[in-house]
Amino acid sequence: MKGYSVLKVTKSIIQRYSIMHYYRFSLFTVFVLSFTFLNAQEPIRYKIPTTKLAVSEIVPDIKTDTIIEQNAFEVTQLITIGEYKEFLTFLAQEYDENKAISYFPDSSICFAVVDYTTYLSDTIYEKYPVLGVSWENAMSYCIWRSRKDDLMQQGFYYQLPDFTEYAAIRKKDSLSPELNLIREDYSEWSMNSKDEPSLGFTVTRKFKLYYLSYIYLGEKEDPLAMKRKEILGNNFHFKRKNLFINDFRSYYQNKGYHYVGFRLIKKEIPNEADSSIYSNIIRLYDYE
Repeated sequence: MKGYSVLKVTKSIIQRYSIMHYYRFSLFTVFVLSFTFLNAQEPIRYKIPTTKLAVSEIVPDIKTDTIIEQNAFEVTQLITIGEYKEFLTFLAQEYDENKAISYFPDSSICFAVVDYTTYLSDTIYEKYPVLGVSWENAMSYCIWRSRKDDLMQQGFYYQLPDFTEYAAIRKKDSLSPELNLIREDYSEWSMNSKDEPSLGFTVTRKFKLYYLSYIYLGEKEDPLAMKRKEILGNNFHFKRKNLFINDFRSYYQNKGYHYVGFRLIKKEIPNEADSSIYSNIIRLYDYE
């Protein structure tokens, strides 16, 4: 484990970076020190029972009696700033501050430098959902958290929810609102990828149904147009007619947004014959 000294880190920052970068790296020192004394805990997981969902609940413009059965799973609430800081601190201790900073929330989520500093360093926000984390960095967090919670040794791992899992979460929240699983002021990342050709075939039912399970993780050399993801739910920035599929906005997986957070779904590691998504998540988004 690497130790942290304010003087040591600050001096190295001044030597290596411009004034603009100095601010950001100094912020890193502040939040690491503020986080050192927090008692980090594993996120609470809530059980979502096997849920029968009408396709029309997810895609209102499809008139069909088709029912999808979503198997039972476990889910967390939206990941908090405190929980995400634990990941950043791990990266700084096991690697270096440059590594940690590459996983910072996008600085564009705040209009002023002082607001961004406060957002990451003031412990008053520790229990608020972390915003501005890119889809790619959220996937890296999933991998790290899976290892930290020893899930992989038990045959499980974390990933983000897909359309049907989110629909099951919303149904559970409507029956048990005290769990506070859904936050109408924040949208969240999904596993689902954006694909206009599928969206365009609104007159054919099978294309819409295919879209519900369309997941493409994106190769590093892919153009940005192929690296777009769907977000789920409402947020304080705008209210959505369809809480699942968004036809007109694009969300790039390498960028964070000030109204988008993320949560974890506990998944069983598939057998070797059906492990493409799991193995590609590790291949593409492992922080190591």
